[in-house]
Amino acid sequence: MPTSMKKILLIGTILLNCFLVSAQHIKIQKEKSQLYITHKVEAKETLYSLGRMYHLTPKEIATANKLSADAGLRTGQQIKIPLKKTNFIQSTPKNKKELEPVYHTIKKGDNLYKLSKHYNNVKEAELKKWNHLSKNTIQPGQDIIVGYVKVSNAANETQGEVAAKPKSKQEVNKNAKVKSPTTIDTNKATVNTVAVNQNNTTERFDPPTKTASTQQQETIATATAQTSAEDSYFAANYSINAANASEKTITGTAATFKSTSGWSDHKYYVLMNDLAPETIVKVTVNGKSIYAKVLESLPELKDNKNLICRLSNAAASALGVIDSKFNIEISFYQ
Repeated sequence: MPTSMKKILLIGTILLNCFLVSAQHIKIQKEKSQLYITHKVEAKETLYSLGRMYHLTPKEIATANKLSADAGLRTGQQIKIPLKKTNFIQSTPKNKKELEPVYHTIKKGDNLYKLSKHYNNVKEAELKKWNHLSKNTIQPGQDIIVGYVKVSNAANETQGEVAAKPKSKQEVNKNAKVKSPTTIDTNKATVNTVAVNQNNTTERFDPPTKTASTQQQETIATATAQTSAEDSYFAANYSINAANASEKTITGTAATFKSTSGWSDHKYYVLMNDLAPETIVKVTVNGKSIYAKVLESLPELKDNKNLICRLSNAAASALGVIDSKFNIEISFYQ
């Protein structure tokens, strides 16, 4: 084979490989002021699983795609994933675990200054560092990293933190006799519901021991109530994003849900809307605080109306809560 032909084949192979690599890149898009990427739905994926994967609430994804909160997804469907402070990083991360680079394909007339202004005023120095640029020169067709999206692999989710998809209105009506509060077994990753008693209150602080007597249960609850905020399993992760965010606080009425987690390991959870799953929050009731992780959104049930969250009963016990509903303060970084 002539040398010139070998060179042409070699160049063609290199270009093809570059094209394939480029095609695998996560590409950023912008609609008005909202940045987003596109996710192709795979079998069995739901708004909830995508929310856990991309650190968003199912409601945020549904809204971005003009879907209802309980909408089902089709395999192969293209879903917009909003890029927000909770899941999009545009400063050099200390740890790139669960972070995937997001790319912009350079067009004629683009330069680093334009990219900076177009993508949240990301620093030009960061763009050069991420893309190993020694100069400001960029070429049309070149893929440039403009930030990192936080992506959790569902297969790597911590055992006991898998949430179920909320029931549709049809399913709720079909089982009208079964109402909230929710019981979540965080060790077996199952979600069930229990009936409300005649006083519309829950059976509070049921520990996960099946054979424990009432006296033993009270002993566990009393011991857990002495837990300090520093003993909370998630306490160390609360301020991890403090450098790039501001602390916010919301207040309102809360209730509890039953959970097998937290009684001995101090892993406390909350169900709430508007915060992405896995967000670490500081929970304060009557001046006492613990730290908890957002497990999922509140199920769309009548008993959750006017609640800002439900707190695992182990967490409620640690805070000394004795009422079925109570005032709560939730702090978080965003």
